[in-house]
Amino acid sequence: MFNVDIKEIVEVLGKKRPKGIENIPASGISIDSRTISKGQIFIAVRGQNFNGADYAEQAVKKGAALVILQDERKRLKENLPCIFVKDTYDALQKIASFNRSKFNGPVVAVTGSSGKTITKEMLSEILSVRGKVTKTEGNKNNHIGVPLALLDINEETRFAVIEMGMNHMGEIKKLSDIARPDVGVILNALRAHIGFFSDLRGISRAKAEIISGIKEEGVLILNAGDKNLLDACAVFQGRKILFGISDKADVKAEDIHVDELLKPSFELVSGSRKVLVNLRLSGVESVFNALAAASAAVFLGFKLPEIKEGLESTRTLKGRMEIRMVKDITIIDDTYNANPDSAKAALNNLQGFESKGRKIFVLGEMCELGKNSRKFHREVGSHAVKCGVSMIIAVGNVAAEAGLASVQGGIKSENVHLFESNNEAGKFLADEARAGDAILLKGSRLSKVDEVMEWLVS
Repeated sequence: MFNVDIKEIVEVLGKKRPKGIENIPASGISIDSRTISKGQIFIAVRGQNFNGADYAEQAVKKGAALVILQDERKRLKENLPCIFVKDTYDALQKIASFNRSKFNGPVVAVTGSSGKTITKEMLSEILSVRGKVTKTEGNKNNHIGVPLALLDINEETRFAVIEMGMNHMGEIKKLSDIARPDVGVILNALRAHIGFFSDLRGISRAKAEIISGIKEEGVLILNAGDKNLLDACAVFQGRKILFGISDKADVKAEDIHVDELLKPSFELVSGSRKVLVNLRLSGVESVFNALAAASAAVFLGFKLPEIKEGLESTRTLKGRMEIRMVKDITIIDDTYNANPDSAKAALNNLQGFESKGRKIFVLGEMCELGKNSRKFHREVGSHAVKCGVSMIIAVGNVAAEAGLASVQGGIKSENVHLFESNNEAGKFLADEARAGDAILLKGSRLSKVDEVMEWLVS
C-alpha cells in the first residue's frame, strides 16, 4: 500500500476521523485478525460462516490502528478505535480503488472462462524482467481478492496484473471499475458457469464488462477466434489487439509443435518480428494463453526476446495439465476446474499423448452447468470416444452420464466404471492402473477429483 494516513482512509469512506484516534500512517489493510500487524487497518468483512466483527477486539489487541465495521454498535466496547459503514466489502473496494489511483504504472486486467491464472503468471514473468510486479495471489480473483491485490501496490511496484473472475453478470464490471485497467485481456468465453446464463453470448457479454473500467487510452486484447467475444466487444471504441492462429490476429503463433510431454513450441509473430518460444507448460491451449500475455507485453513496449524469456520461465501450476510419472504410469492432473469445453480440450491433449498403454479418463462432476448439465456430461463422454480413450471412470450421479454416452459411442461397457465417491474410484484405479497407462483426471473443484489421484501417488 502507498503511504497514506488514517485521515485519508476515513475521508475516502465519507466519514470523519473519530475523536481519540491518531492521524498516523496506515501500514496496510487486513481482513484477517490472525495475521494483522501493528498499524494496519482491520476491515471486519462478513461471510456465510463468520463475522469479522467478532474479532475486532482481538485485532486491536494485536495493534490495529483502526477497525472498520458494519453497524453493530451494541457488540463493541466504547473505547474501540472504529468507524461504521453500511457494507465492509464496499469499504474494502473503495480503499483499494483509492490506492490504485495513486499508481501511475500500467494495470493489466485478465479475465476469461479458462486460463486466467496461468496467463496472469506468464505476463507477470514477462513484466518482471523490467521491475516489480504486483499481482493477484493464486486464483483470488473475486470481490475480495481483487481489492486486496490492488492494496498491495506500493512505491516499488512497476506493473500490476489483476485476474478477474465471475459467475454472474455485473461482477466483472464492478471489478474493472475498481481496477481501472490500462490493458484489458479477455482470453475466451466458454461454457463455465453456463447454468447462470442463457447461452455463450450471455457469458461473452459478462466477460466484455471489463470494457467498463479500461482507460480511454488503453487497449482491449481479444481472442481472434472467439466470434461471440468479438461481437460482445464491438462497442469498445478504443484500440484492440487480436491474438490467435488466424490471419486476423495481430499477435499470432505459427508452426506449432508439441513434444512427448505435450509441451508446445511455436513461432511467436508480431508484425514482421518473430521468435521461437518453447513453453514449459503442457497442453496446446497454453499457446493461446502465451499469445494473450505476449499481446499485453507488446502493447507495453516489450521486445520479443524479453517476452520469450518470460514465457519460457513460466512453470506449470498445480492441477492445470500437470504431468507426473508414478511407477511408469503417466498422470495428467487437470483437476483444478472443468467445464465442457475445457474437458474436451484436455481430452484432445490426451489423444495427442504418446502412450505405451491404455488411455484412461477419470471424470468428476462439472458444476454450475444448469439444466443442461447431464447433456453436457454426455457430450464429454462422446468426445472421449473420439479421442481414443480406452477406459472411463466417472464419479457421481451426473458424471455417470459421460460413461453411459461413451458406451453408446462404442466403448465396451466393461471398460466404463461408475462410482459414487472419489475414494471408491481411487481404490479401483490404484488396483487397475498398469505401467504404460496414461490417466487424465478432470473435474470441477467442488468434485475434488484430485482425491482419486492420491490413491495412485500414495
